[in-house]
Amino acid sequence: MRPKISSAEMSQVLFAAGDALRKQASYIESLESRLGRLQRRDEAEKLAYVMHSKGIDTDVPIEQLTERLEKLAEQDIRKFYNFQDAVELVGPDMGTKLAQLNNSEERSGIGGSDLERWLVGQVG
Repeated sequence: MRPKISSAEMSQVLFAAGDALRKQASYIESLESRLGRLQRRDEAEKLAYVMHSKGIDTDVPIEQLTERLEKLAEQDIRKFYNFQDAVELVGPDMGTKLAQLNNSEERSGIGGSDLERWLVGQVG
């Protein structure tokens, strides 16, 4: 025969169970939050390495680039995924700098040396 449980004992058990469930839910929520941060960091770091391998933002250190990408993912995950898709479209070395603009007042005209002026057609 089963022992009978009083309503007071049942109330205590239900109260303790509710408290345990709330604590467990809070713990699970904190773990999910931490896991999300770690996943964002991992994805940002992978993207930073892919970008460097394709010649994109090679002047920015991997760690700094990872932090930028991680912040982008925190702000708007859709923008991060769009950015990730765009990087996938870039071929190897397409991000390499081909030219540089210089607004220096030291130079007069186009090109500073005779070779540069000859290349752009100013010296005959």
